[in-house]
Amino acid sequence: MRDLYFTSLDRLVENILKGQLPSKELVYRQLAQELEPDTTDIFEQCLQERLTETQKILDETTDELKQAKAIRRLRALKTIQGEWTRYQTDQDANSAIALPRKVF
Repeated sequence: MRDLYFTSLDRLVENILKGQLPSKELVYRQLAQELEPDTTDIFEQCLQERLTETQKILDETTDELKQAKAIRRLRALKTIQGEWTRYQTDQDANSAIALPRKVF
């Protein structure tokens, strides 16, 4: 599952960078399609790893071209992270609505 999510993240980043996902709403929809039920914790770990890797590249490289690429990639990953947070909030809200209410 991790490999699948790493591949999905890389594809999302590339699509954002190519302009194929020009809005946050499109990123959100694509993200929602990629996620499998009960594996969101795995996705979150994969996203955090990609963010950490990209930040490390940015911090360690002095090559301006590599820095520029890392900055763009980091920006795309942060967009995904923002939509991921929104997705989690939406799922929590949907779960709360679906819970049966106790009658007193």
